Amino acid sequence: MPSRLSKGKVGIVLPTDDAALLARWWDAIFHRVSVRSFDPQPIPESFLHRLTKTIDLLQKAAPSARAVILGDEPRDILRGAAYGLFVGAQGYIALLGSPKEERIDQQIGYLGEGLVLEATALGLGTCWVGGMFRASKMAKKLASPGERVYAIIPLGYPASRQGYGHRVLKGLARSKGRKDLATICPFFHQAPPWVKAGVETARLAPSAMNRQPWRFTLQDDRVILTAAGIDTPFVSKKLDCGIALFHFELGARHAGWEGHWEWLDAPRIAAFYP
Repeated sequence: MPSRLSKGKVGIVLPTDDAALLARWWDAIFHRVSVRSFDPQPIPESFLHRLTKTIDLLQKAAPSARAVILGDEPRDILRGAAYGLFVGAQGYIALLGSPKEERIDQQIGYLGEGLVLEATALGLGTCWVGGMFRASKMAKKLASPGERVYAIIPLGYPASRQGYGHRVLKGLARSKGRKDLATICPFFHQAPPWVKAGVETARLAPSAMNRQPWRFTLQDDRVILTAAGIDTPFVSKKLDCGIALFHFELGARHAGWEGHWEWLDAPRIAAFYP
């Protein structure tokens, strides 16, 4: 069974003991790629139901974040150049929350990445989109008072050939290749196997422009995740770190270690207790 939060502590833990589901998400990490061109084939209702069930499950771990699945192409809410970069999506997920809530960015990243991995496991393509959409227009349609839209995730079957926009954005991200493990985690080579598994899995997490703004350190029996670098104009590094939290926990679980995260004050994000 997963370890539980100590009395008085605030944090998160994957709210499931379903080994098959966790293995499904872990495997999806190695198949996930950012998709920007989609096939016009409709998304089956059964898939949308699975995603809705995933929202219900993960909401327990990210109670301040909210996700809404929309069944239309997000063309009318994409902004500027992004209008031509994402083609043919048959639906999308909107991620919302109140900026007044503590750790809202981290919770948005955690909840959203769980949905990305479930969609990937279903054979759907996804892509995190932050800042390249009309957030105010979406807020009028979807948000409760005080909420904002933090990101959207287009959904659909990947097109057999990705378009020009995909190649442009992929090329920009590739210019910032994934950081080596020793950069992400200076003690990596001396770390226990479960920590190595978590860090290796976190290294594969998506982030804005592939910046990977997370660093792991080991203190006593816990792993500390700290935010590094600067924010982009539209996507905070704390949101990216929320994605990395999800990946690390899946990696540690796959290696046989269960635990929970406890929130920390900035610039540290959270501590993982096995």
